[in-house]
Amino acid sequence: MKIPIRIVSDMLEVDAYAICNKYNKRGPVTFIIDTGSPISSLGEKDVMALGLDVKDFPHYTGTPIGGIGGKAVTYVIEEVTLVLGIATGSETFCPNETLYYHKGREYRKTVRKEGKVYERESLFRTPSILGTNMMKKYGMVLHLDFKAKECYLGYD
Repeated sequence: MKIPIRIVSDMLEVDAYAICNKYNKRGPVTFIIDTGSPISSLGEKDVMALGLDVKDFPHYTGTPIGGIGGKAVTYVIEEVTLVLGIATGSETFCPNETLYYHKGREYRKTVRKEGKVYERESLFRTPSILGTNMMKKYGMVLHLDFKAKECYLGYD
C-alpha cells in the first residue's frame, strides 16, 4: 500500500481527513511530514478550518514541547481519527489518536527606514505535522526518491 506524498517547497506533504470525534468536527487536513518531531499536531489553519474552538481543549501539562521556533502554549486534542491518503485507494485509518495544537504567537517589530518608524506585526503559525509517533505506531516506511520524484508512505 502506498500513500502518496507531494514535495512542495522542499517539504513533504500528505493529505488526510481528520474526524474529531469528541468535538463532532471533520474535514480535510494537509500534514507536513516531520521526521524530527516525535509528536503529531494540528496547525492553527486546520484547527480553524475544522471549526474547532481552542477553549474546548485542555492545556498540555507534560514535558515541554519545543522545536526550532522555540516553545509554544500547547493544547491536547483527543479522540481524533485520521484517514491518511484520502481518495487514493490506499487509505490508512489511524483511530482515536491524540494530537496537539500549538498556539500561534504574535511578533511586533519596529523598523526604521529613511527616517520613518514602522510597526510590523506578524503571526507565527505552525502547520499540521505528521510526526514519527504515527509512523512508528502504524509501521509506516517513508520512501523518498527525489530524482524520480516518487515519494510515499508505505508498509514493508
